[in-house]
Amino acid sequence: ASLFPYGVSAVVLVDGGVVDMRSLSDASWADIEHDLQSPDVSGLSRDEFLARTRSRRDLPWRPELDEIALSTVCVREDGAISPRLTHESQRKILRSVREYRPADYFEAVACPVTIVLADNSTADERARAFLALKQQGADAALMGLRRSPDRRVVWFSETAHNIPVHRPEALTAEIEMTIATLDDE
Repeated sequence: ASLFPYGVSAVVLVDGGVVDMRSLSDASWADIEHDLQSPDVSGLSRDEFLARTRSRRDLPWRPELDEIALSTVCVREDGAISPRLTHESQRKILRSVREYRPADYFEAVACPVTIVLADNSTADERARAFLALKQQGADAALMGLRRSPDRRVVWFSETAHNIPVHRPEALTAEIEMTIATLDDE
């Protein structure tokens, strides 16, 4: 939307795209890589992987989430799990996320923007600190999105980062509201 501002009708950012990871001044690259790296699931059986995934406390588990979880990994013929992304590919993605400067892009965006953010700050002190960074990022985004005819931030309280899995109906409603703004133009 910033590189081709008139080629995009609307943008919905889902719990991402607003935090400048460089603002984590006390976090080294090694810290960020450690905190954001996906857990190693290599060699787990399908059942072990699903048991581990179902035991997550941040997501209320539903039976249909099994297939979603399995879509994030490769299940070999012997039933063992392997990651879809290599460790090196994940490192490259994380490095790009760390180097991304959201403020560099917002001013060129000329379409409606909805920023949907998860607030799981009741989890622990680290979650509350990261929530403050998200709030700063959202505030900076709203200031930078001056050319956007409609810009808003929506917070989902007591929600995990994976909003499409945790709160699919509420997210769908926000996306539909963003699309509805296009009908008014």
